[in-house]
Amino acid sequence: MYVDYIQEETREYFTRWDGETGQAELAQAMAELTIMTASRCLMGKEIRSKLDESVADLFCDLDKGFTPLNFLFPSLPLPSYWNRDRAHVQMRNLFMDIMKTRRENGDMNNSDMIQALMDSEYRDGRKMTDREVACLMIALLMAGQHTSSTTGTWCLAYLAQDPKLRAALLEEQKKILGEHLDQPLDYEALKSMDLLDACIRETLRMRPPILTIIRKVRHSLNP
Repeated sequence: MYVDYIQEETREYFTRWDGETGQAELAQAMAELTIMTASRCLMGKEIRSKLDESVADLFCDLDKGFTPLNFLFPSLPLPSYWNRDRAHVQMRNLFMDIMKTRRENGDMNNSDMIQALMDSEYRDGRKMTDREVACLMIALLMAGQHTSSTTGTWCLAYLAQDPKLRAALLEEQKKILGEHLDQPLDYEALKSMDLLDACIRETLRMRPPILTIIRKVRHSLNP
């Protein structure tokens, strides 16, 4: 469902770059692109429409409060902590306003995470409160953005050092999508790209974004 959204956001993102060649900060680019795709697929159309405005500033303040220091000392009297807590309240209220507006307008047929949580129930049949949904959305926004952008950055960094592997990946994509890569990109096509999948899995093994989840090689894949 989300492949088209991700492809559209990616193409739109790179149209902002000057020309087809040049230099860019890889980690920053992946972070920016990931927050665009994550907001489009998970956060809902309302958040994506505001991402270039107030939401971007709120995310920045939340992100600065997402460091090892914050986990060790969660309540220090520092400006970054105050900004984090203020951004949390504003973001939570933003999500709650979105849920309220959707109900008032009868706009309940959406394919995004906020709608899925609004429609879900606990095992005892109780539905989540708007506050619970809003806080889960903030957690998803922070956790999903960091893990995905970190993995993408490391994967591209390794590929930049290996021309032979880059060429093999391109050949795999041409084989599946056509010589000019003009076939529509869909989930089934992505699933059949074994070498690409192996590159991502190997990146997760060597550079796990969550250090408590360690991977090991079970079998080899020859390109």
